[in-house]
Amino acid sequence: MLKSGMTICFLVFALGSPAFAVTLDDLKGYSIEVNATRAEVFQPDNEKHNRSQVQININHRLYFGVNGNIFDYSKASAGMYADQGSHVMSLDKATSVTRGRMKAWTIDGGRLTLLIHVMEGFVIHTISVDPSKSACVFAETTQPDPATGRLVVEKMNGHISQVISFSLAASTCTIKRGNIFAADQ
Repeated sequence: MLKSGMTICFLVFALGSPAFAVTLDDLKGYSIEVNATRAEVFQPDNEKHNRSQVQININHRLYFGVNGNIFDYSKASAGMYADQGSHVMSLDKATSVTRGRMKAWTIDGGRLTLLIHVMEGFVIHTISVDPSKSACVFAETTQPDPATGRLVVEKMNGHISQVISFSLAASTCTIKRGNIFAADQ
């Protein structure tokens, strides 16, 4: 009985521990690439239109400089629309980006986290990196605006819409030592 109780305590502790925990110092000199596909259902701002579903492809290419800067090359596309940008950012500092959004990278609970403030609410990208820096996992969630309870975005086509549903359909995440994107700069 004592042995099974200790086993249960060990499992609870192990599951609750940050197995994928890193700091910015751990990531210096590494590159991460994320490719993901998200499915969204929108309610357009124009009442004449019904809800529409769209598939959005996301690509994040990140390099963590030895001086602590994050070099962020991001692309998103949906059908005939696309958006891209590149930024040199510091951890925990918000930057204005396209379509009225703000974004900031941070480390939260040992996970690299991108907070994107949209018109109403937040989109949150989380990259978990294993301590050996040989594997990573990407996740994406939303946080509705606390005052309105809605997630409202300006889409790539310029229309303002409320996001009704949001799900990550697929993702890959790779991490490698060095600046694997140097040829693109």
